[in-house]
Amino acid sequence: MKEEVIEVIIGDMSETEVMMERSPGHMSETEEPLNGQAECEFEDVAVYFSQKEWDCLKEEEKELYRDVMMENYQTLCSLGRINGIPALISAMERREEQCVWGCWEMERGEEPCVRGRQGYEDMEDSESAGPSRRFQEGLRSCSSEESVLCYVDIYKRRRAAAIVAALLLMRLRRRRLSRRRFWVHPVIANRQQRGQFWAMYETLRAHQDKFFEYTCMSLNSFDELLGLMSPTLERQDTFMRDSVAPVERLIITLRYLATGQSLVSLHDAFKIGKSTASNIIRETCCALWDVLHDAVMKKPNKEEWVKIAQMFTTACNFPNCVGALDGKHIRVIKPTCGSRFLNSKHFFSVVLFAVSDANYCFRYIDVGSYGSSSDSAVFAHSDFGRMLLRDELDLPGNTTLPGTADPALPFVFVADEAFAVGEHLMRPYSSRGLSLQKRVFNYRLTRARRVVECAFGILSNKWRILQSPINLKLENAISAVKAACALHNFVRQRDGYNFDDSLVHSMESTSMIGSRGSGHGVTVRGQFAAYFMSPEGEVSWQMQAINNE
Repeated sequence: MKEEVIEVIIGDMSETEVMMERSPGHMSETEEPLNGQAECEFEDVAVYFSQKEWDCLKEEEKELYRDVMMENYQTLCSLGRINGIPALISAMERREEQCVWGCWEMERGEEPCVRGRQGYEDMEDSESAGPSRRFQEGLRSCSSEESVLCYVDIYKRRRAAAIVAALLLMRLRRRRLSRRRFWVHPVIANRQQRGQFWAMYETLRAHQDKFFEYTCMSLNSFDELLGLMSPTLERQDTFMRDSVAPVERLIITLRYLATGQSLVSLHDAFKIGKSTASNIIRETCCALWDVLHDAVMKKPNKEEWVKIAQMFTTACNFPNCVGALDGKHIRVIKPTCGSRFLNSKHFFSVVLFAVSDANYCFRYIDVGSYGSSSDSAVFAHSDFGRMLLRDELDLPGNTTLPGTADPALPFVFVADEAFAVGEHLMRPYSSRGLSLQKRVFNYRLTRARRVVECAFGILSNKWRILQSPINLKLENAISAVKAACALHNFVRQRDGYNFDDSLVHSMESTSMIGSRGSGHGVTVRGQFAAYFMSPEGEVSWQMQAINNE
């Protein structure tokens, strides 16, 4: 018999157990390792505990861990010790629970297991047969059927206990392997010396034109926004680390929305962790919407609707108009239920439905409908659509058009062919066989509806995250779009806009599935069309524009 010394490593201490049993398949001192592999020691399959972890175990648990580790060692020996690493545990880490049953099947001889060039089946008759051989010998020693059943039951219970213990070992080992190498990675350790915010912020504040390019808003607007957001973005410093200040959180989010750059780019530029950047963007976008929504996108009252109508009359020559409707696709990465978000143009998207005034500000938005939905479907299921159909928008009563005494017409919204005509919703006439009066109406309506297209153009050209697929979870992508719309109104009302931004945008229009309108809506549309041909309602250039179409 060869004496083997087996050590269970426990932090800085060790227990030594002397086992006087020859391990199955153990090579003699003169044997050379097969296939040039180094001999595997028991320490290779030992599980390492800290002193605190070991003290928390019960005595029977300690014995169970020792038994399992010894079983692993014997298994390695029975397989010829062809691996220099703990084969059983490392295999469990690769294949998790399935490996335990795989090892059990190998012991039963149902899978080939190589020892040099010798198959497992050839090892059954050798001295190194392992647990299967011992199990068979135990069965032969049983003298009665009752003792056989008792032996099998004990063997199964021991095997089940070994499997459970092996799984525990696997999870403990995996947990140790997953421990962080660094509390703060060296790449981002010097954030306050090397981060973009700390390096550039004060310099940018000294040059307002560069500050506007960097944040997409003026310095005064930024300071006002920071004052509104600071109470929500403030975080508590801890003994472990300092929190990210509200001003830096806001700058990071504005740069993300303004450039659409990836989290990796933000990580490199601002020297913050990718998960930290993701959390900052998610929290700040939600806070931007919560704080700004009521201030920049509140529901108008009757007096405000009248002011909006006056803006449309002045800017677009369309009286009694209080808003323009449209929807655009916002590209997103494939969600879990992807098919519903796959639109007719073969990319994944959510729909941004918006109502704009003549000043290119959004009065209402709805974000998150399936990309496969049409404008009319999104409108019908939106809060705005339901409120309009139920007459709950607090619109003013019918009034006469400028220069006329009769009839009194309702205040209306303008939209494209995807929507159904109604008492408060005007859409163009279909494009076939139109009379001159209908063509003029379509031209005048298109001029009024163009403001929402311009609003989308300003939005996407200033906040360029909307020009490419948003690489965030769906709910976070929706929050980012809502934050961009709130910022659009906030900046537009304070800093104006660049006219060139309103000309071109990369946002795709939603599908146009027309709906049948109401009879009263058709009558109202006819009265508007007649007014635009009358001396009181016509404009001098409309006939030239019609002839140039």
